[in-house]
This record gives sequence, structure tokens and C-alpha cells, in this order.
Amino acid sequence: MQVFINELSFIHHYEDGDLARIVHQMNAIIAVLSAHRILGETIAMYRTLEHEYIFPKSLSRIDKTIRERYKILLKSKVSLWRNSRFHVESDNYHCQEIHKNVTDTSLAEAAERDIQHHDTIIILNFGLSPFQASQLHVVKNATEQISVLPAFDDESKLHIWLAEHDDSFRNAYSLNSKYPPKDWQTCLKNKYRFERTQFRNKGIRRVFRELTTGYLFSVDNQHIGQASHLEVFNADFSHRGIADIVEGVVDESKAVHGRILQ
Repeated sequence: MQVFINELSFIHHYEDGDLARIVHQMNAIIAVLSAHRILGETIAMYRTLEHEYIFPKSLSRIDKTIRERYKILLKSKVSLWRNSRFHVESDNYHCQEIHKNVTDTSLAEAAERDIQHHDTIIILNFGLSPFQASQLHVVKNATEQISVLPAFDDESKLHIWLAEHDDSFRNAYSLNSKYPPKDWQTCLKNKYRFERTQFRNKGIRRVFRELTTGYLFSVDNQHIGQASHLEVFNADFSHRGIADIVEGVVDESKAVHGRILQ
């Protein structure tokens, strides 16, 4: 799961009491996500670097305990998406809820990652903002590519969503799906068999290492439904074959000479 803090939802003119409450609420939401795991899946949280003239001046107006808790959570739990960005500024992203171009923001980055369908994406909003909807619709390049992102500014609503999706995530991948499977819909979710690596196949899909063999597995993002499968590589990144998504049994006859993990 990937989580993005929507910096556009932070309002400059919060009243002091409201400011303390919405920052405290964001602390609570981040804490919930930090403690939660879906089928052992790691939760990565991202943010845009806040403009220096917004947060220090605003945060200085609230209780030190709340302020420091927020800074600690950001530092220890939340990284900057710009360090591994997917979307490019030559594309345009428009949020329908606020009728605004959101290119080069957390919303645009979240939308692009969602469009590429390699993970579960959710948005965290500061309270009392224009982003009140439970879903945000971000359109890429004014086309039919629309990303629908679950959005939360309330801890209790997030708890409900996580509880509901704990059950739905256990459902098997549909062979009629129009999208490639998520990692947690395959045998890669088995943490006793596989470990996550820092690599992504073609910069998109997470690569997992099989603990007993050292083989490297990743979902083939180009195949969907009945054709979905895992690409398998040797430890030296050379192609070993493909594997089914349920049992992960490797078919070495499907190895492609010269193909490498990249």
C-alpha cells in the first residue's frame, strides 16, 4: 500500500484551535497506518516537501507536543515521493473535486502510480479543507485515464476502510480482471517464502527474492487475467522462466535468452 499526504489540503488561514485539531488528527491517522499491515504488506507513506513559509509559521502556533509529534512522524514514517517519482511535469493532472490542475503534487504522483496499477493507493487530507470527498478523481491529460483515489481526513473512517479491505484483499485474483494482479494477490505475499527487495522490474513492479533459492520474482505487468504470471530471474538477473501466480511453480521452458531483470 502506498499512502500520500495531500499538501494541497493544508489551508493557510486555519484558526489556532482548528490548526491544532487537524494536525493532531493527521498524527492519529499516520499512527493508525504505521501500526496496520494488510497480509504482511508494507505500507509506504509519501509527502511533498512542504513550502518553508507554510508549515514552520503555522506549526509554531500550536502546542509543542502536537507539533513535535507531527515532525517526528514525518521524519520516521514518511518519505519524499520526489526521490522515486513516476509522473512527469509534461503531463497534466486535474482534480475534479476542486477543479484544479494538480501536476507536480502528491495527488498527481498518486494518480500516476494508481494508473500503472502496481499497488494500492490512498490519500490523506488535512481536515476542514476543500477535499471533503471520500474519493478523489484525478484525470490525466484530459483523457479517459481517471484515477479514483480513496481519501481520508478522519481516523475513524480510515479504521472502517481498513477493516473492510482486510476482507476484500483476501479474495483471489479474478481471471477476468482487466488489470495485472497486485503483489498481495499472488504467492509473493507469503513472507515465509519471499522477501521484498529494493529492485523494481522495469522500474514498476516490486521484485521479491525467494528465500530458499535466491531466485527473483516479480509480477509481469504486461499480462492480465488468465495470462497473468510472474517473471523469474536468477540471482545474476538473467531470465529463468515464468511462474504461475498462485503456487509460484517455475516453468523454465519459458526462459527467454538474453532477457535480464532491469
